[in-house]
Amino acid sequence: MKLSTKDLIFVAMGASIMAVLTQISIPFPVVPLTLQCFGAILLGTIFGAKLSTMSILVYILLGAVGIPVFSGGRSGFGALFGATGGFIFGFILLAFGSGIASNFSNKKIKIGIVYISLISQYLVGIVQLAFITKSSFAEAVIMGIGVGGVYLIKDIVLGAVAIFVGQKVKYQLKRTLAN
Repeated sequence: MKLSTKDLIFVAMGASIMAVLTQISIPFPVVPLTLQCFGAILLGTIFGAKLSTMSILVYILLGAVGIPVFSGGRSGFGALFGATGGFIFGFILLAFGSGIASNFSNKKIKIGIVYISLISQYLVGIVQLAFITKSSFAEAVIMGIGVGGVYLIKDIVLGAVAIFVGQKVKYQLKRTLAN
């Protein structure tokens, strides 16, 4: 797979955007409330499936080698393979699915694909959370989505905002690059 200089710049921008949005964090027990899902959906909407997925992989690689890009300034394999690491790995699916969704003009289909991707991201996180904390799947679901589903509800709402903002940014980016 050959990437243009522009593509490489977009991948670096995407990883940087994700790293910045991750640092916007409100501490909660077990899983911090962050803008990571918003970021993954935003990247998918702007850059498409391939480049957004690559951006997330670069973001994960940066964190794996010790750069504090994960929520709360965490990094390393301990963060990736700890209780909340599955949510980080799930961003790969979320960005990819959001990128696929960006190809559809029908808003219901687009939002549906993004929300299926969001549920997939949560499932990856919940499975790892259950495994690491030795909790039942039901207990991990409660920890992962928050009491009353607060994390999931937040990400559903912010997902719609990310699609809207991402479409506007993508349009402006195309206009700018065309000139």
